[in-house]
Amino acid sequence: MNITILRVITSIGGHLAWTAIAGGALTIAKRDKNLELSHFMKSQFIFFFSSIILMHALWDMDLPINNLLQMAVLIILVWTELFVIINADLKEITRYKYDV
Repeated sequence: MNITILRVITSIGGHLAWTAIAGGALTIAKRDKNLELSHFMKSQFIFFFSSIILMHALWDMDLPINNLLQMAVLIILVWTELFVIINADLKEITRYKYDV
């Protein structure tokens, strides 16, 4: 497969998605408070940020499976995690909306 086409196809599960996870995790951790250093130490943020590091490492790793399969599995995992974060953030927005 042409490398340019492969990079376009796999871009949906790479750096942009990982950054979205980090941003969403930070939103979950800080809730409706001003951003503080302590928010980076909350378990929710640490869990999601650690998963990004692990997924990035697995993305770059030469595993004994087909490279396309490896990328497909990681893309599915990253989007599953994104939907979990989106759901949690929407619940937070709804809670904040009714608390104000």
